[in-house]
Amino acid sequence: MDLESSPFHHLLDTNHTASHAESKHIHEYLRLTEQELQNMDEKITGLETLLNDLRSRRQKIVSYIHKHRQLLAPIRRLPPEIIASELFPYCLPTAHPPTRESSEAPLSLTLVCKQWREIALNTRCLWSALHIYIPHFRLMDKDLMERRKNGIKQWLERSGNLPISFSLAVHSH
Repeated sequence: MDLESSPFHHLLDTNHTASHAESKHIHEYLRLTEQELQNMDEKITGLETLLNDLRSRRQKIVSYIHKHRQLLAPIRRLPPEIIASELFPYCLPTAHPPTRESSEAPLSLTLVCKQWREIALNTRCLWSALHIYIPHFRLMDKDLMERRKNGIKQWLERSGNLPISFSLAVHSH
């Protein structure tokens, strides 16, 4: 719809006043045009709803496909002993002993899946090195100190009877 197709084109963009009869026709024309606009808006809303539903369903299908593809991942066929002896040790940091950060191995390995958690927690060599950072004691509350102590104790227990290598950093100021 463009302005040139308007039956009132001769009045548009002018200062001419519409006659009484033209005013009645303009009101009726506007009513019909506004109704057409409302119908169009309703169709757009319906199509947007349909599009959102399709997008949601599509995302569910993508997720479904992804989860089923995971079932075919070659790593799922590796026996736990191979994962523990051949894969996990290569995940440990090489520049420094492991820390108690969950973003770094061995803790990150326990967050992948239930099977990896079990394997990692039972692979003693993963827990035979540790970097311990001790912040300024006055800045630590008792709960935090207790959690750190328990975390270090757990780490050492997981190493079993293997020798432990650790580094210690103490905040001095």
